[in-house]
Amino acid sequence: EMSSVVHEGVDSIVGNATPVTTAVTSATSSSVVPVCLVDLNSVDFVHPNNSITTCTTLVGAVTGLHVERLTAGRIFILLVTSGIHHPTRLYTFCSAPNNNNDSAYHSAFYGQPASSTSSYNKKSTNASNAQTIMELPGSISFASLKVCQHVFAISFGSGIYYGSFPTTQQSTLVDTGMIPSSTHSVDIAITPHHIIMANLEGTVSFINRISHKIIQQEHAGSGSSSIVSSTYSHNSAISSLREALFHGEFLMDPRRPDQVWLRQSRSLLHISSMNEDRNVWRYALERCLDPNSSETTSIKVAEESFEKVKLLCSTQAQKSVVGMVRGEYFLEARRRPDIAARYLSQAPSVLCPFSKTALRLALPSFKEVGVSYGEQNTEEEGEESNALFENALQSYLADKLRLAIAAKDSVSCVMLGAWLTELQLHSLNVPSAKTEKTDALKSFLTTFAETLDAQTTISILQSHDINANVCAPYAAASGDISAAVNAALSGSEGKIGALDALRVLNDSPIEKSEPCYYKHAYLLLCRAPMQSCKCFLSRYSQGLLPTKLLPSLMAYERRRSTERERLNVRGRGLKAGLSKESDYILPDADSAFTDDEHAVIKYLEGVIKSGCRSVAIYNYLVLLYASLEDEVPLFRFLSSLIPNAASSRGNNPFIGNFDLGCPLDMSYALRKILKTGRHYRSAVKLYMGFGLRQQAVELSLKVDPALARELARESVGKDERKRLWLMIARNAAAEHEHGSEGKGNVVEKVVSVLKDCGPDVLSIEDVLPFLPDFAQIDQFKDEICEALTAYSSKIDQYLQEMSECDQACNALRDEIARLGKNEMQMRADARCAFSKKRVIEADEPFYVFPSGYVVLETPLKQEVLPYLNAKQRGRVEEIEVAMASMRSKTKGVETMSLETRQLYDKLQAELNGLIAAECPLTGNIMIESLDVGFSAVEDGGFDLESFLKKQ
Repeated sequence: EMSSVVHEGVDSIVGNATPVTTAVTSATSSSVVPVCLVDLNSVDFVHPNNSITTCTTLVGAVTGLHVERLTAGRIFILLVTSGIHHPTRLYTFCSAPNNNNDSAYHSAFYGQPASSTSSYNKKSTNASNAQTIMELPGSISFASLKVCQHVFAISFGSGIYYGSFPTTQQSTLVDTGMIPSSTHSVDIAITPHHIIMANLEGTVSFINRISHKIIQQEHAGSGSSSIVSSTYSHNSAISSLREALFHGEFLMDPRRPDQVWLRQSRSLLHISSMNEDRNVWRYALERCLDPNSSETTSIKVAEESFEKVKLLCSTQAQKSVVGMVRGEYFLEARRRPDIAARYLSQAPSVLCPFSKTALRLALPSFKEVGVSYGEQNTEEEGEESNALFENALQSYLADKLRLAIAAKDSVSCVMLGAWLTELQLHSLNVPSAKTEKTDALKSFLTTFAETLDAQTTISILQSHDINANVCAPYAAASGDISAAVNAALSGSEGKIGALDALRVLNDSPIEKSEPCYYKHAYLLLCRAPMQSCKCFLSRYSQGLLPTKLLPSLMAYERRRSTERERLNVRGRGLKAGLSKESDYILPDADSAFTDDEHAVIKYLEGVIKSGCRSVAIYNYLVLLYASLEDEVPLFRFLSSLIPNAASSRGNNPFIGNFDLGCPLDMSYALRKILKTGRHYRSAVKLYMGFGLRQQAVELSLKVDPALARELARESVGKDERKRLWLMIARNAAAEHEHGSEGKGNVVEKVVSVLKDCGPDVLSIEDVLPFLPDFAQIDQFKDEICEALTAYSSKIDQYLQEMSECDQACNALRDEIARLGKNEMQMRADARCAFSKKRVIEADEPFYVFPSGYVVLETPLKQEVLPYLNAKQRGRVEEIEVAMASMRSKTKGVETMSLETRQLYDKLQAELNGLIAAECPLTGNIMIESLDVGFSAVEDGGFDLESFLKKQ
């Protein structure tokens, strides 16, 4: 009846659907309005070429309908129609992105959002909606549509049509295909990996969706009304399936896609799967190897297919098998050994033995050990194939080497590294790509430097007579720095080889490269002096000693001097009249030598700035400065080391250079500078560093008289300043006397010196001996008047100072007289500050201090003696012994003779000065005793032990 109703058109569908709509409306208490009504008989389909097709044959009944939500808010509708004498058709509709629920359905069918004026039978020619129609062969009364996850299957007259919903921005079905069937199917069911089909004969077939093969068939009988649960797998699909009627249907649970029920009448048979995907990877792998499959049309598609198979694997063993088969496929079927090597290297040795696989890649033309593809058509194709297999072998061995490194298999690493080195060297025989191959060899040696055996690899490289610049990076990376430097220096002459050697030394640890720096420093300086010095300077902070480099630096400077003398001699020979340069026979200069007078200086300046304190480095830098024509660098360097004022050092010429705080040997520097006969300003600076201002002024008078006056003006000693200015005045008089200038100018110059030094240093009578015997007084009468005025003011000053001295002497006399009559008052009940005894009742001397404290002699000695030094304590004991001896001889102080009493009083005064110089409680003794702890038990103090006993 439904089929006949569908044939009548959409109006009949709407009329028959009215009771259903009414029931829904009553249940929800709201008006339900269809968002879209579609007449499949009037739908036009737009092809990709913008042609429009209108269906002229009436469609059958709608036997399947599924709605899938895609990304970006799209709606994908799958619709199946079938019927007797009607074609089985598959319709697909896809909406535009970003639509709401109502407009999405309208967009899927018409391409435009629904409106109040739109009609359900309005024809659309808008190509924005993705609509397709497909007629399946055969005619069937009911074409079943089943969906499981993102996969669907449709049963039609002669088989099953399957496919997947689009998952990306596509709008059409993907991975579609047909599975032909010789029998008519009653119903189908679909699981994640299989399709279950029941035919009219009662046979239930389990078909793998990947291999399209029936993996199991079981017969379903009739007359059973019980529910039987069964399990199928690769070996057994249904262990026990009770008989059911042939006309039934499959039921599926969307929540459990691996569970299927077969219903017929009152019978319900349960089919459950266990480990359904256990052997799926096998079928997928077989399909990849099928030459007739569409998945092997191109390399990219084949790669994607194998990756899908790998995702289906659940164990590492399965993945290993897939990798091995993948490699064999590309090696034998596709003749792509470069791709095959990548996968064969990852396969375990059980599946792909190393020896066999390596020989197959190394000797592909021998059938006994490898694979043969027949004879090559041309010689060029043969060479291309051999190169391809050689690259594949290198790739295979490199991957195996990485695996051996990860497994820490040192023996395999040595073997594979040696083989790869030989292959890399063999590839250098191709002239067209020699540069690229050389770079590849360098990269390989550097990458696996720590893994390869250095001795073996160096032997292989030397046996092939490889250029040294190829061996240098590997030797450096492997730790053989000396071999790397030798290879770099011998590989390229001149600056290039030196730069390669410096690069090796810079990239190596200082612990390994330091001896090579000292060994090859001279050769490096001769070829690339500035770059070498920069390299040396960068390594100074890491421990490269400049003192060990100094011999090479000095040898380089001697070589520079020799080369310059050689050029000067050749130049003088040419000027002497020789016709040709070849007539003057001299040995040829080294073409690799580079003359740079600033390189060594820059290095020495750098290490000194970095903190070097070596005397040899400072002295040699001064020697190099002195050899320059320009004095500015030398003077600037000495100025940074020697202070401007050194008059406080005195006139001792043998004063040590380390007293200045710098390691420069100034005596050596002064000798070298004076030996050059120039750079006198620097020599003057050194004289000032020694404190020899007079010698500095004498040298300055020969070079720059203004500098001499400046140095004399900086002198702080009055006598020295006068002596220096007299020297300057004498030089000024002698200079103009021996010159062409007259006597008047001599007087003028001497008077100018007198004005420069000031009136406090020289006067006119000091410079009169330097003036000519016959000179007019008018030229310096002003100076004479100023001198007389200065003398008069000095006499007045001296008289005032004498008056002040008389007043000071009178004040001192008055103070002495007052101190002789000084008296101290003490209370009658005064007690000793230490012993607490009454001093009046004590039978011993006591002392009264200005602070008011009274102390007996014995406690005062006990308190003061610890703070006296050993000499003072010894003197106190001597005085006490002497005074006791004097008292015992005379039986008291009163009976002493005058001389003895005077001696006794003198000793008593000395003793008083030692023990009673200051109050022990308010003087320095109290200050010095601040850090001394209290004794454990003191008189009147707190006794912790007695306190505890009382408790």
